[in-house]
Amino acid sequence: MIVPVNIEHLEDILSIEKQSFDKPWSDIHFEQFLTCRGPLKSVVYLDNLKKPVGYLFGQIYGSFFYLQNIAVRPGFRRQKIATKLLDYIVNQSRKNRLNKIVLEVRANNSAARRLYEKDGFKPIGVEKNYYTKGTDAIVYELEIE
Repeated sequence: MIVPVNIEHLEDILSIEKQSFDKPWSDIHFEQFLTCRGPLKSVVYLDNLKKPVGYLFGQIYGSFFYLQNIAVRPGFRRQKIATKLLDYIVNQSRKNRLNKIVLEVRANNSAARRLYEKDGFKPIGVEKNYYTKGTDAIVYELEIE
């Protein structure tokens, strides 16, 4: 089940984040994101016990959605949860008459790149040294019809 993120999900989201990334977002970053007013569209995927096992954070900028972060708890990966989160945000973007979704992904993150490409995202550019240690980011875009 996919639901909007709320502050009660924070502890689980932080746990998933720290298990998923070498350089996780800070606790304060998530707290600020969750308490910010504005065109944010962040959702969590809940398991049968209504515990978050995946999340997607992003923001609307004008006519597009900027996907900032997506992760799935390690024990729940390869169950299409990330795909379901992406499909949900694509449908929400379509309902909000947005024309595209944009994101960056580490150039060396082949699993994430395959996920995005399978979902129809196209690489449109490279951000040199975007991440720490000089890692490039591939910029992806999905045009919404």
